[in-house]
Parts: sequence; structure tokens; C-alpha cells
Amino acid sequence: MDIRDPPDKERLVKIYSTVIGLGGFKEVTANQAWDQVAQIVSEGSISNVFEIYKKYLFHYEKAFGPKTALKLSMEKDDVAIEDLDPSYLLPVKVFDVSKVSDITPEMIKEALTHDVCIFRNFEKATGFNKRMFTVESVYKNHSGEKIDVITQDPDVKTFHRINISREKWKLKKYIEYQRQQTNVDENGNIKFAVNIDMGHWKAEFDEIISKVPEELLCGSEKDVLQYVRQSVLGVNLPQMYIKVKGAWTGGHEENLRYRAANINHGPGASEWYCVGAK
Repeated sequence: MDIRDPPDKERLVKIYSTVIGLGGFKEVTANQAWDQVAQIVSEGSISNVFEIYKKYLFHYEKAFGPKTALKLSMEKDDVAIEDLDPSYLLPVKVFDVSKVSDITPEMIKEALTHDVCIFRNFEKATGFNKRMFTVESVYKNHSGEKIDVITQDPDVKTFHRINISREKWKLKKYIEYQRQQTNVDENGNIKFAVNIDMGHWKAEFDEIISKVPEELLCGSEKDVLQYVRQSVLGVNLPQMYIKVKGAWTGGHEENLRYRAANINHGPGASEWYCVGAK
């Protein structure tokens, strides 16, 4: 579709108002709701309405829909929203599962064709014992563990490397910090418990082994790393992160560029930004 030959104005207005009504480009994409948009505006192809929005309306939303638009500024982020080419923005494949039989070999095979995907309702579908991974359970069973805690500014968004301070705490101390009414210190910084090695937590590790499909499970018969003769922390043994609001992990490639499986135990949501392999 040529930029000099845009769709008719009435059609664009209908698409735009529908997307804004569903929360804007970011929310519609995150919620896999472009099919819903296509149905509402009677547009036959999901991909067509998605491409139309990116090409003609993405930056329009930035100018006239500030409540929903992606927010990037040169002052805070070292990049302006105007510099973002929306043609590179891709929806993430979401697999909705309600029971363990939904997770078929065919679904796993399809999932592995995507750079990134989401299994929604995974814990409920597999009967994963979420209670074993609550901070209350971790506090009760592993409070004496020594962990790495970093200090970071929750408002920083940058492409420049930032020096961070790292210290050793007992897990008990971090969870007590997490429970405080405010987690921000006098300098506006927060604490983030990172790379907590839990491969020796037998009950929790057994739960992961028994519930995660072997195609996604570290050290399983379908994982080439089963042939590695030693444990590699965070690669063929699991790790946990414990956060407070505003904690962030900087951009990085996965170890050895292997795929990583992440389970969000809640109670809050996590927001991820991913770059395709290409």
C-alpha cells in the first residue's frame, strides 16, 4: 500500500477510534486484539488492519492520543517516539491454555518457530503449585540464603551502560524490605534481588520438573544441554528474581543465545521488550 494512496478517511477514523477504545496500539497488540479490531471495522484481514494502523495511525496516536500512546522522549530515553519505525513492531504469539492437554507437541513445535511467545494461564492449566513460589513460602523455607541485591534507579531508561552497586543480603532481609510501605530510598533508588540460584531447592525444583513440558525444561531428554557434564547456574539450573515495583533488567542476549523460559509468579505483571533474532 503506497503512502500516497492512503485508505479513505472514514475507514481510518473507524480503525483509529476502535483501537483507542480498546486501549491504544500498545494494549491491542499486547492483548492479541487485532482480530477484534478487524471484526468491529469489518476489515477482512487482521494483518491488513494491523499494517494500516502502523503505517498511517501509529504516530497520529502519539500526537492526539497521549493517554494511550507509547511514551519515548529524547530527554528521558535517548530516543524520540518520532524516530521509532512502527513497521518493525510485531505482535507476540499468545497460546491460551486451559488444561494440560492443550499443550500439545504441535503447539510446542509452533511456539519454537517464534522468537518469543507467551503461554497464558500456564500455571492453572498444568496445576503448577504457585504457593511454593510465593514470597511467604520462600521466606519460610529459604530465608537464610545469601543472594545478590542491586541498587537501581527505577526511572532510568537509557541505551547507555550504567554502573550499579551490588551487595550480598540474606533472602530474609530482602523480603522484609519488599514488605515495607515504601521501597524507595532517600536518593530515589530501589533494591532488586537478582539471579537467586534455586537448583538446590529440591521441592521447588521437583515442581518445575514435573509441570514444565520437557521441550521447555532445562536438562530434559529434549534439551541438548543434558549432555553438559556440569551445572551452569541460570542455564541448566533455574534462577529466581524477586522485585519491587519499578525494578528492571537491562537489555541482553540470553546465555549462549539459548532460549529462556520465564514464569511470572505474580502477584504483579511484568512488561517485556524483545528484539527479534533477525
